[in-house]
Amino acid sequence: MQAQAIFMKSLLIISYHAPPLNVSASERSNAFFSYLHEQGIKPTLVTHYWQQGTHHQVSTQELPHGTIIRVPMVYGPKAPRYSAAKPTTGSKALTLWRMARGHFEQHVLDSYYSLQHFLQQHLQQQQYHGMLAIYSPHNHLRLAYELHQQFGIPYAIDLRDLWDIRVMSPNFKPTLKDRLQLFFIERYWKKWLSKARFFTATSQPWMQKTKTLTHTPGHVLTNGYNHADYGGPQPTGSANKFEMLFAGTLYKNQPAEVFLKGFALFEAQHPNHQCHITFLGTKKDRETHGVDGQYKDPTPLIAKHMAPQSFSVLPRVPRPAAIKAMRSAHLLLFFGFTTIAGTYSGKIFEYLGAQRPILMAPGDKDVVEDLLAQTQAGTVAHTPEQVAQTLKKAYAAWQQNGTMPPWQGKNTHLYSRQNLVHQWAQWAHKELW
Repeated sequence: MQAQAIFMKSLLIISYHAPPLNVSASERSNAFFSYLHEQGIKPTLVTHYWQQGTHHQVSTQELPHGTIIRVPMVYGPKAPRYSAAKPTTGSKALTLWRMARGHFEQHVLDSYYSLQHFLQQHLQQQQYHGMLAIYSPHNHLRLAYELHQQFGIPYAIDLRDLWDIRVMSPNFKPTLKDRLQLFFIERYWKKWLSKARFFTATSQPWMQKTKTLTHTPGHVLTNGYNHADYGGPQPTGSANKFEMLFAGTLYKNQPAEVFLKGFALFEAQHPNHQCHITFLGTKKDRETHGVDGQYKDPTPLIAKHMAPQSFSVLPRVPRPAAIKAMRSAHLLLFFGFTTIAGTYSGKIFEYLGAQRPILMAPGDKDVVEDLLAQTQAGTVAHTPEQVAQTLKKAYAAWQQNGTMPPWQGKNTHLYSRQNLVHQWAQWAHKELW
């Protein structure tokens, strides 16, 4: 007779993002849900519907390792006033009034009121040993604080991001509007963090920055990769083309020109090269600006430095296809964030899971360089000349063998999401209950 799992503690997880929504934030919440049972914690994940269609009722899905509760985006008496079908931005005075009351994301007010309505009813009938609120949005921090005040349930906070990553840039010069918004956000974060048993942040610099707002204990819990997604034999890659891959969004604070100029030098030295670079998931629906702005389509930038037949810029693809592309590449490309301290980007951990050599250009002299040094998973090039030299060696190895040398990375298992969730559970058993 097979033994059944005995759960010691029950945990309510509040997360806006969850599968099947295809964003990296969903992977973080799903990791908590998938692996906490291995550490004696039974999770209940409260989120929204992300399947197509219209949903009006709450649904509950019982699984062996936990429960998923999906709440409609518009649910309860207050939510319809803020539904996506009704614009909520309003006047500047209305926006300011909402910020003063601790609402900083007007487009998800419906989510806040829907979850609030459901959870106030749910917690009258269901008891939990603790709660975990995952940011973003800000509303989850608020909900955890309010529910703690009402029901006395201890809670922890997981910060996937900072309240405004621009505060980590030495070049950030806030406008009057920025200063006003930061005043209110930081005021409320101090309040919402004050009753938490502990919080986690995705890098040491971001954890230390958050500590300027609170005396609540903080820990570093980086992003990671799901080891189950990377199973099976390792592909050898194309024998006809030396394939390089840049996966995901290209941000304007990533100085891609260092790599692009380096590739131009390599191309001049190897005019008949058999190289191709795919920028996968880099073509977006829109362009954003500011210190953390992203390119809608970086093709014009790339075309300044390399021949059109040498690269492709593609839109986002389903996660399994992205993982297959990473595992099949001969070289994975990462452009360092040189102006925002403490920025990893989730893709660097996916690269570790893919177990393919990484070229980082330029380096960040920060957390990603430290990660690559610890794991011996790649090479850092700070100048175009260093890029060209690194490409020359990698290309020569591929020409000789038709593939890349065996993977030489070390300690990458430390960054599997399973291992990271186990670490979080140890903190919870000591500090949360």
